[in-house]
Amino acid sequence: MPSLALIVQLIDAVDAGTRGPVTRAAAERATAWRTYLEAHARRFYAMLTDAARVAAAMLATKITHGRLASPFTAREVYRNEWAGLTEPRVLQGALEGLAELGWIRAEAMRAPDGGRPTVRFRLNPRLLTGRHDRSRRVPPEASESP
Repeated sequence: MPSLALIVQLIDAVDAGTRGPVTRAAAERATAWRTYLEAHARRFYAMLTDAARVAAAMLATKITHGRLASPFTAREVYRNEWAGLTEPRVLQGALEGLAELGWIRAEAMRAPDGGRPTVRFRLNPRLLTGRHDRSRRVPPEASESP
């Protein structure tokens, strides 16, 4: 904080053509600037450390490298024991995130014996053809079954 206050003071001194020690006004502006920058830094780093988002990026990489066949289950992902994709809660968040972006579509499949349905995830066909731009959202209609 002291170095930021000194920078603010130097800017003021050059602008006004004055000299002298760091003023109270410069220190207060430096404090306000630091608070502003910290808020932005926290939001930026939260995006990087949010476990579900990180897991979604890792799963997206596995998908784009052809490591998952369509359709797949969450259990198949767990069994691969890929780093960051072994905790059920985190993986569920990653799957939901990729579904929102149009990368995958969830389908509940009824068990023949009447047991609990299995959720399978189908890959967007555009991912399989290599025409997908990963920086943009894939339209949901593109994830429909052919």
